[in-house]
Amino acid sequence: MDWFPLALFPTGGLASSVVTTVWIGVTVVAFMNLRYGTTLSGLVVPGYIVPLLLVKPGSAVVIVVESIITYLLTRAVADRLLVRFGLGEFFGRDRFFMLILMSVLVRVTFDAFLLVELDEFLLQRGVDYEFRSSLHSFGLIIIALSANQFWNSGLKRGVSTLMIHLAVTYAIVSFILIPLTNFNISTLGYMYEDVASNILASPKAYIILITAAFLASRLNLRYGWDFNGILIPSLLALQWYNPLKIATTFVEAFVILACAIGLLKLPMIRNQNIEGARQLLLFFNISFVYKLILGYVIVIWFPAQKITDMYGFGYLLATLLAIKMYQKNIAIKMTRTTVQTSLIAAIVASVIGFSLTLYNPVNDASAMQLSDLKEIQVSNESLASVVENSRQANFASYSMQRGVTISPLTLNQFNQTVSTIDTLGPSPSDRQLDQVAGLANEFGYEAIWVESRYIVLRDATPERGWGFYIFDLQQTSQLALQFPTVMDENITALAMLPLFNRLEAKYLAVASARSERAQDGSDQVLLNSQTLFQTFHQTLSPNNTLQVREYSPRLARLLLGEREATAITAKDTRMWVKDRPPMDLSLATLEELTGGYDIIWNTPDFQNRQRDVARFGFAELFLTRPAMLSILTQSAVNKPIDTVANEQQIAGYLLSFLQENKRLLAAKNTEKYVVPTQAELLYFDQTVLTPLFMTIERYGAPNWLAEAQPLINQVAQSAAQLGYQIILYKHISSGAEYFILREKVNADSNRLRHWGTYVFKLGTSEPYVIEAPSPIFESGSFEFAGSLFQQMDASALLVSGAHPQANADGSARVVARSNPLSLFNLMHQSTLRHHADEGITAVQVRGYSATDEYADGGVKLSYYELHKPFATQQEQFLELRDYLENLLISAGVGGAAGQVELAAANYTAQARFTKFIPSAQYAEIWLPRGLRESFRLVESESVLYQQFSALGIETQRHDVAQFLAEQQLAALPAETLMMVKQMLNRFEQSQNIQVLATLRERFPALALELWQDNESLQSYLVLRNAERKVVAVKNLTPLSASTLEVSAQQAHVETFREFVRSRMQWLQLEVSE
Repeated sequence: MDWFPLALFPTGGLASSVVTTVWIGVTVVAFMNLRYGTTLSGLVVPGYIVPLLLVKPGSAVVIVVESIITYLLTRAVADRLLVRFGLGEFFGRDRFFMLILMSVLVRVTFDAFLLVELDEFLLQRGVDYEFRSSLHSFGLIIIALSANQFWNSGLKRGVSTLMIHLAVTYAIVSFILIPLTNFNISTLGYMYEDVASNILASPKAYIILITAAFLASRLNLRYGWDFNGILIPSLLALQWYNPLKIATTFVEAFVILACAIGLLKLPMIRNQNIEGARQLLLFFNISFVYKLILGYVIVIWFPAQKITDMYGFGYLLATLLAIKMYQKNIAIKMTRTTVQTSLIAAIVASVIGFSLTLYNPVNDASAMQLSDLKEIQVSNESLASVVENSRQANFASYSMQRGVTISPLTLNQFNQTVSTIDTLGPSPSDRQLDQVAGLANEFGYEAIWVESRYIVLRDATPERGWGFYIFDLQQTSQLALQFPTVMDENITALAMLPLFNRLEAKYLAVASARSERAQDGSDQVLLNSQTLFQTFHQTLSPNNTLQVREYSPRLARLLLGEREATAITAKDTRMWVKDRPPMDLSLATLEELTGGYDIIWNTPDFQNRQRDVARFGFAELFLTRPAMLSILTQSAVNKPIDTVANEQQIAGYLLSFLQENKRLLAAKNTEKYVVPTQAELLYFDQTVLTPLFMTIERYGAPNWLAEAQPLINQVAQSAAQLGYQIILYKHISSGAEYFILREKVNADSNRLRHWGTYVFKLGTSEPYVIEAPSPIFESGSFEFAGSLFQQMDASALLVSGAHPQANADGSARVVARSNPLSLFNLMHQSTLRHHADEGITAVQVRGYSATDEYADGGVKLSYYELHKPFATQQEQFLELRDYLENLLISAGVGGAAGQVELAAANYTAQARFTKFIPSAQYAEIWLPRGLRESFRLVESESVLYQQFSALGIETQRHDVAQFLAEQQLAALPAETLMMVKQMLNRFEQSQNIQVLATLRERFPALALELWQDNESLQSYLVLRNAERKVVAVKNLTPLSASTLEVSAQQAHVETFREFVRSRMQWLQLEVSE
């Protein structure tokens, strides 16, 4: 119906808050208690876990499992250990305090050890990443509350009750709340998520919680102070860093109390039995309505105010306070005792926490490998090169499956280092620079002096993922530029230096670990306060900071609950500002760079540690990809793109290039193939392939080359880090353009990795990726693949750079499933991902020999269509098979269709990945040796060419089809032609130069010429008569022994192109009688 969904909840408040689901959960628990007598315990548990079931099901499972283990361990201690030592049983507040202690122990054990091992186990078995990334628990006290529910009713009944509560709450949220109202699960923000989800990264919160719970328990026992549970002062103690939250909590409690007293005096309610679950539900309903009204009031009259800041802390805390005030009639006394207890607990816990930071029994765990460097490194490279080197090194952090916890000692050392740098003038002395290097070395960092103005701090052990930091000592501005998620949003790195330079920032901070790397959340610099990134922010310009992120579809939904990826344009770039913009940020320059953006005078709903400590002047810029390209275009110094323009088609150019640069291909038993690391492949994927595909997508737009040039230059710079270059190849006649990624051939350096050569068609193309994984071992397969790529107008051509047996350990065999780490495999994966919506087909060209058990000399076609039945009826399969059959028929190999046979499938590394792309297919073409030899090049330095040269026959390079069309043709007498053909065929078989000498003696009127086709590089012997007319043409590497006879009327360029394409043995004019 048109009026659904109902806009019941204010945006930014209950529309995306767990409070709403907790309200439903409390209602379900109260109803079940009143109707069926279930336990009135664990009130917030169903409403807290159900959203997790929707967005992080793994976390929900972990919470339930940890709750059960907490209960069993605590029960074992109570029933076994205490009885053995003759102590009394736990009950009341002591039992609950023990549950809290045990829940913390269980969470630490699971999150730090067991779940990490489980994640690695599931990773090896290919379990989905999204599920694995959710394998950690949430909530400060949710596990203790669940375990307490089991205690009250027993494990069996408690678990079944919890499952019923969860099922009913889940049904209401999924089938009523979300579809019929504006409640938005995609923007669900867990309150205080940084503390609730990350036990290892927030130890102070648990120290305060346990200290306050213990103190509340003792004060209750000694003075009889009643808090309605020891958790109330414990939770409030966490909020003393933000006293406003404590004030809003008690304001909410007093509002609930006043409203409840008023309602309970109404005649229709006054005589009702409002106790137990009914009373709880009444008070919590008042709390929910209060939050609802408060949200709308803030939206209408105070739109700049964040709604959730005005809510009381927690979900039921204010309600429980109000209930106890009402029951005991001790509103003022309870307020005083609760505030007093929480304040004392916060002070005591802070002293304990500070004391623990002074304890450092062993060397810092993070200092895995300290450099011996004690003086500043002076770099002769540009800042851009140093930053690119640092970015590449940062990808080493992927090799670690967990974060490296940073000790307080390391944080203090880093603080001292950046503070020292900040005191330096624009021209520091060598002694001052060496002092900075020495300070940095103490925690495993190196200091680099760049362009006589910049100091770069970067990790000597980049696997730790602690980031790198840049200081511009000549800059008078105090603006700090931050990139907190550059490893998750790699595309933002394109705007890093352009913004740093054009906005005249003094500081640049770049995080270098994926936020999801560590299960404990220690790598999430936006949530974890114990990071170098946070220390850098707090020490330098916390109120003069611009933080940059990518405005992705996921963030769009998180920020505004809006839209799909296709709806995001450059105009969607937004900047959220806390109180006022950074003082040294030029808004006009930023607008010029980005092409325009919207300013939102508010803060986003998700947690951000840097924003929390800034009182003002903190801006968060969310850039769209078009805006990033605009920044590049406005800022980059455009260098000319390496371009090759040629009359050769792309296949011919590649054949020529690789023939002339054979050192790009690692031969057998040379041990020259360099196995890439995971970090190198990730760097190549994120910094080369991702922006390269962005450029390819924009091909054909007005001013494409001018607009793409800065991005291509950036791609070229990143590729150069691994010895690669990017070439724009233009075919002059057709106008077709290609990107070629190939290794640099530097005469001064022999350091080649032999990772392969890769070609991408620009503009319209057919959805095929042609692959040649064994261009040396399976001779002729590369030449066939190049021809196939060109003639099918395929999207990409991938050519391996090494013989499969180049290395003795087999690491150069790129098709082996045991070798997934290869650039060839990465190219296969990235290309299929990029074309996933087009039904892309990967086609590998392979070769078999006569010794293979199934070899019978025919062409084999293996086809994988891994997700659909009837693979052989798929359009791509039929098209590929028809092409091969037509090629064989036109060349005279067989006389009818059906020459291509199906062969058994090979489960290669590439086929293994293809099954993860639902719309992608994988095929293999297996060619017999004889067929492949006809595609193999006759190399210019071969014995054959030397023999021709000895006879004075030099090689001529032509577009053979076009050149033939320009020649005059003549026919030889049949008997003469037969003898000439017999002699030349004998020469082809024997390679005996004496046969050619005899031919010239017997037929002195005939002249021999050697032509090489510019396109296919096929070699031809051309016979001319005394009148210089062409009488016959012989292919030296024919596909078959067939002859193409043409009449005078057929002697045009298209006929000759068919002769070249089909690789027939002879071309002649119709023989005269």
